[in-house]
Amino acid sequence: MPDGSIKGLNTAEAKIELADLPFIRLGNKISLHGMGFRELVLESQNEIDTATIQPELTVNLAQRFIKIGNTIIEMVPVELMIYTAFLRLKIDNCKYPDWPYCLDCNECFLTLVDFSRRSLTEKMTKD
Repeated sequence: MPDGSIKGLNTAEAKIELADLPFIRLGNKISLHGMGFRELVLESQNEIDTATIQPELTVNLAQRFIKIGNTIIEMVPVELMIYTAFLRLKIDNCKYPDWPYCLDCNECFLTLVDFSRRSLTEKMTKD
């Protein structure tokens, strides 16, 4: 009982409720060594939050800043141009636009050689 007392029950009166618990694979996301249960749960929750919460990203070219969630980052024009180019590449080259999150996907990543293409640098200058 909640107060610590013991109460005998007849098994015919017992009620067992089962709950569906999700199985989440975090083996390659967290280190299991040297932590107690409470620390493992806390770190696991942080990993889940990071993986599922994607803050809104806004680029303000006129005022030269980006806003990620509630954080504003001011940039010099060349930084903003490069950052915006990366964002455009991410959107333009996404192989799975219907997925809600990228997670470990890197299908849209380009190589350094790709960045030297004239067509790509021309796109950067439009911003």
